[in-house]
Amino acid sequence: LFIISDTDTLEMISSMIAALDIEMPTGTGKIRVLHLKYADADNVASVLTSISKAVGTKTRPGQPDKAASAAPAAAQTQTNRSTQVPVNFEEPVHITADAATNSLVIIAAPQDFITLKGVIAELDVRRPQVLVEALIMEMGYQRSLELGVEWRTTTDYSGDNTTVVGATNFGEISSLSSLATNPLAGPSGLFLAAIDGTVEVGGVTFPNIGALVKALQKKGDVDVLSTPHLLTTDNEEAEIVVSDNIPFQTSEKFDSNGNPIYTYEYRDVGMTLRFTPQINDEDYVKLNLFQEISDVLSVSTGGSANAPSTTKRSAKTTVVIKDGATVVIGGLLQDDSQLTGSSVPCLGDLPIIGALFRSNSRSKDKSNLMIFLTPHIIRESADLEEITKDKAKEHENFSEEKLSDDHSSIGEKLNELLGNELEPNPASKKVLDDIKEAE
Repeated sequence: LFIISDTDTLEMISSMIAALDIEMPTGTGKIRVLHLKYADADNVASVLTSISKAVGTKTRPGQPDKAASAAPAAAQTQTNRSTQVPVNFEEPVHITADAATNSLVIIAAPQDFITLKGVIAELDVRRPQVLVEALIMEMGYQRSLELGVEWRTTTDYSGDNTTVVGATNFGEISSLSSLATNPLAGPSGLFLAAIDGTVEVGGVTFPNIGALVKALQKKGDVDVLSTPHLLTTDNEEAEIVVSDNIPFQTSEKFDSNGNPIYTYEYRDVGMTLRFTPQINDEDYVKLNLFQEISDVLSVSTGGSANAPSTTKRSAKTTVVIKDGATVVIGGLLQDDSQLTGSSVPCLGDLPIIGALFRSNSRSKDKSNLMIFLTPHIIRESADLEEITKDKAKEHENFSEEKLSDDHSSIGEKLNELLGNELEPNPASKKVLDDIKEAE
C-alpha cells in the first residue's frame, strides 16, 4: 500500500490501517458455534443479548442513525443490569443457546464475533463451590414432680343387692384392686397401696378400702442433633429437606348414602435448610439462609378423620462468615412451667391430714433451638477430595461409636462435630451458658 500525502494525513491513515489490519476469524461465514465449559448457555445468551441491544450497530453512510436513538432507550430499560459503552457492532447480532450441547450459536460479523468471544471467555469460567456444614441442635429440658394420696372402695352386699362405691381419682390408676393381682400395672415412681381387709370407722365396718400413696419425679433431657452437609456452586441456591409426608384433611362431603368422603392434602413435616452462598475476594461467604423445623404435636380425631396439629420454628437471615469459621445464627429458648393441684373439697384444705386428700403436680419444660454454620470454600478439585476423605472418615468413626458410652457434654459434642474448638463471641456466649445450665 503506497500513500502520498502530508504528515498529518499520513498519521491519521496509519491509525486507521492499524485498527483494520487485524487477524480475522477462520472462515468468512457469519454463523459460528461456541461450546461452553462451565457457564450455562441460556444465562450467557441472555447477557450477550442484553449487551447487543444496549450497544447497537454502526450507522452506514446514507442511513438514518437508528442506533443512536435506540441505544439510549435500550440502556434505560437495562438499569442495574448493563451499562452502555461507546462501542457499536458492525451489523445486528443474534445469539441463540442450545441447552442440549450447552453451546452458543452466534450470527455476527467477523469483527463483532471477536468482541463477543472476548466477553464469553470472561463469563465461561469455573466458579468456586461452597460446602456448608450445619449443626441444628434442639434440646429439651424436662422436670416434673407428682405427689398425692388416693382412696377407693367398692363392694356388693349380696343380701340386699346394695353396692357401695367411693373413690378419689388424682392419677392414672383405674382400679386399685387390680394391683393385688398385677403389681406391674401400677403407676411409675414410688407407690404404696392397702387394698385388702376392712376398716372400721365409728363402729361401722367398710370392706375393700384401698389407699394409694404415689410419689413420682420425672427427668428428661432430650438432645437431638442434626448435621446436614450441602455442597453448591457460588451464587446458586441449595436446599435439603428431611421430612415425613403427613396427610391433612382439607374438605369433607357426603355421598348419596350419607357416608363421609374426606379430601386430604399431603404436606412435608420435618427439617428444611435452604441457602444461597456468595463468595468475595477476601474468602468471606455471604449466606442468605432459611431454616425451618416442624413436627407433629398431636393428632386429634374428629369423626373418622385425623386432624394433625403441628409446631413450626423457622429462621430467615443473612450472615457473612469467614471461610472455615463457625457462627451461631439462632437461639430460641422457650420456658414453660406448670403447677396443678387436685383435692377433695374441704378435706384437702385441712392442716396436716389434708395431705391425705390431695395431689399436686409440678412440671417445667424448656426447649432450645440453635443453628451453627461452617462454610468451606472449594476452589480446586484437590480441596474437594480432601473434604470428601475427611467426611468419609467421620462417618466411619460415627458408625463404630457406641452411643451408650458417650458421656460428653453438649459443648464437647459441638466441638467434635464442627471440627474446631468453639470460642463463643459475646452474642453466642449466653446461649451456650443456658445449655450448660440446663445440663
